[in-house]
Amino acid sequence: MKYTLRLIDFETTGIPTDEVSHSVIESALIDVCADEKAIKSSSTTLVAPTTQMDIEAQAVHHISEMQATREGRIWDEVQSTLSSHNDDETIIYVAHKADYEKQFFNPPQSIWIDTYKVALVLYPDAPRHTNQVLKYYLEIEDAPHHHPPHRALPDCHVTVEVLIKMAEKMTFNEMIQISKQPPYLTKIAFGKHRGTKFEDLPYDYCQWVMKQDFDEGVKAGAQRRIEIGL
Repeated sequence: MKYTLRLIDFETTGIPTDEVSHSVIESALIDVCADEKAIKSSSTTLVAPTTQMDIEAQAVHHISEMQATREGRIWDEVQSTLSSHNDDETIIYVAHKADYEKQFFNPPQSIWIDTYKVALVLYPDAPRHTNQVLKYYLEIEDAPHHHPPHRALPDCHVTVEVLIKMAEKMTFNEMIQISKQPPYLTKIAFGKHRGTKFEDLPYDYCQWVMKQDFDEGVKAGAQRRIEIGL
């Protein structure tokens, strides 16, 4: 069985919430041979939106709703490309903060690597764990194909190079297992204890955190502290 790492990145009309839906307006993929850690192919396309563009989103990627509508492919066609594979091939999807991409595309039984979650484990001392910060933290040389940032294919290329750096320290199977877990946050990023390591937080504060509607990474960090005990 051949394993292909399929790195994907989406630009969208906005960030989905419980109240507001959004759609993909640009999609990119880069296929990497898992054994050789070499790029096999890449592609990118605009996607016809099915929801209204947020101005804030357009200010990030600079794709207009009109341009995407005029030049974009139908989303069903794009999904078919993203999920296509040979009979003797297993696809492992890779994205930075993959939970975002999975809101739009997540085939049944799919396998994922989230380079953000892996970076939290491998590089806890990085100043931040965004794609662009990791690029320079890992001393990846800037290149023309990394630009412009916040477009789907350039961001995919950065993720490829981050992933290959990670593969020097960890197997892809280990990355898959980490990606199934909540983000391994080491410090709390808000409130009166902002910047404090979870293991140094007051016990009763962590009990309070567990009762709030915080994301799974924050709650997992608080739970680790609670398990240490008083």
